[in-house]
Amino acid sequence: GGGAADGAAAVGTSTCGGALGSGAPGGAADATAGDVRLVGDDNCEDLYEREYGYPAWPQEMKDPDYFKREFRMMRTDPRHNRNLGREMDQAFWNEAARQPWAKVLMRREQHWTDRKNVWLQQYNTVVRNNRGREEVGEMLEGCPAEIKRLVAPILKYKVVEAVLLSVNDEAKETGVAFEALVQRPEILLELQSARRRLDQGGASEAQRMQDHLDALMARA
Repeated sequence: GGGAADGAAAVGTSTCGGALGSGAPGGAADATAGDVRLVGDDNCEDLYEREYGYPAWPQEMKDPDYFKREFRMMRTDPRHNRNLGREMDQAFWNEAARQPWAKVLMRREQHWTDRKNVWLQQYNTVVRNNRGREEVGEMLEGCPAEIKRLVAPILKYKVVEAVLLSVNDEAKETGVAFEALVQRPEILLELQSARRRLDQGGASEAQRMQDHLDALMARA
């Protein structure tokens, strides 16, 4: 009668890189953070909890013998495991989720999912910006010479790139040509102002402008 319980219990023998360790990547750093280690390896668990913010395992569950005792009781003691002999229906999983270690596991899995979603958003932003950067370079080739002379020396700065990426996005949304949008008075004034400030202040001024832009975006 312990087959189903054994299947659930087997989760507990997962390595630090697996379910109980919640070592699935929330980013490239997570993917290489741990080798194959048991749950009881404090160094591995502390790494995930300290560096990546995973919910902490209770100290008693970090004892290498904890899960040995836990799974032995789950296989043999119906008072400890009400799922013994039960079909794996919804009631089975509801009961399994009440186990203290299962609650920690689910919190850690949710944390992993949240980290993964953030990482995917960041990755998609990088891909979109890389594609947009290539498109902006191509679009600038079709712009008047004075626009290219204005932009070329400062295109290396992210804050200028952000302006041109925004213009490129608007061109796609409205169907208005990039070279027409970039010559609008308000865009020209913004680029001319950026050129003056960056010519005078260089990288330090670029950082100040970027910090200001980031603050505006955070409040948006």
